[in-house]
Amino acid sequence: MARHLKTSLLSLLPLLVVTVSAGVFLSIDCGSSESFTDERNIEWVGDNLYIGQGRSVVFGNRGLLSRVMTTLRVFESMTKSCYRIDVSGGRRVLVRASFNYGNYDGKSFPPSFGLQFGANDWDTVVTSLDQPVSHEAIYVVGGDATSVCVALTLTNQFPFVSTIEVRSLEWSMYAHVDPSRALFLRRREAFGAQQIVRYKDDVYDRIWTPSIKSNGWTALASDTSFNVPALEDKPPALVLQTAVAPTQLSNLSIPLTNLSTSTVTIYMNMYFSEMSELESTQMRSFEIYVDGVNVSAPVSPPYQDFIELSFANITANSNTAIELRPTADSTLPPIISAMEVFLVSAALSNGTNADDGTSLIETSSNVDSRCSIKRIRMLKTPDFNMIVNALGTIVVVAGVLFVLHHRKKN
Repeated sequence: MARHLKTSLLSLLPLLVVTVSAGVFLSIDCGSSESFTDERNIEWVGDNLYIGQGRSVVFGNRGLLSRVMTTLRVFESMTKSCYRIDVSGGRRVLVRASFNYGNYDGKSFPPSFGLQFGANDWDTVVTSLDQPVSHEAIYVVGGDATSVCVALTLTNQFPFVSTIEVRSLEWSMYAHVDPSRALFLRRREAFGAQQIVRYKDDVYDRIWTPSIKSNGWTALASDTSFNVPALEDKPPALVLQTAVAPTQLSNLSIPLTNLSTSTVTIYMNMYFSEMSELESTQMRSFEIYVDGVNVSAPVSPPYQDFIELSFANITANSNTAIELRPTADSTLPPIISAMEVFLVSAALSNGTNADDGTSLIETSSNVDSRCSIKRIRMLKTPDFNMIVNALGTIVVVAGVLFVLHHRKKN
């Protein structure tokens, strides 16, 4: 009976099945109330819809700074201030917060302060007198929103924010880490590249910095291009078209200078692609060692394709030695195109309450007065997924009633 009823309903209902991505690609220009599109075709919005506290600052002299680095919002009367951003629960997101002090207060004293998402400690922001500082985290959102918070930790060193960027990632990306833990970026490099690679070359707007050429390294460029398979962590094609290799048949050593001297748990991705088609007498094969311990099978990078190796739960510090060692039968030195290194967090807390708000901008009345949390929700404007699901339910119920009524008459 159930099967017959299902068949009858399907024959009665010419439904269109729609898959809607609830992805987020949000760029907030903190301290600004204006929206604009930058040279990368990224749309920036002011932060007045995301925060109700703090003081907006606009720099008088832009110089060579990008537009978004000439504004900031500083919090001089709150111990903790948060931006709340709606994100579908269970999504993996990349969140990047940037800070450009620029001596906005004329004191020539760049502050240090705490950075959090929700109730989770992220990092200590140590700002610079004349250079922007950025912090990036990747994590799974537990509720229906995430929050980015700055906290006063030292007397009279007032926290501020220049930009906040939130990018949805595919669930398959960075999936070798327990979803109850966050990844804090320590380095993301495009070896051999001549310039920064990011959106639109990377649709997820990850920032790949050109490698610093080391003594004994030579930069290589691919003699071809290819479509990158949509696998694993989806590196942009551009970072797979350059590489570095030792000038001789020797080990390729990669220092982890972005880590602290204390031992921590890291997550590491390495990407390999051959830059030219090898002759029959040539062979490139190598293995990866961490502090002298072999952690991989022999690697032979393919031409017009790539290999990604992910290493989870490695303990490391700034003295850890990462080496690519040629195998005994290799005639060519090791090669690497790109690399990502993350610090793995402790287990996450659900964090700052991200309850539903109203259609108006409001500061929650039940939050301690020392903590500013802006809550925003578009009341009575459900997302498209909700509309489709609701309409589908209505149509199915109508179909059931129609079938039952039709049978009753017969």
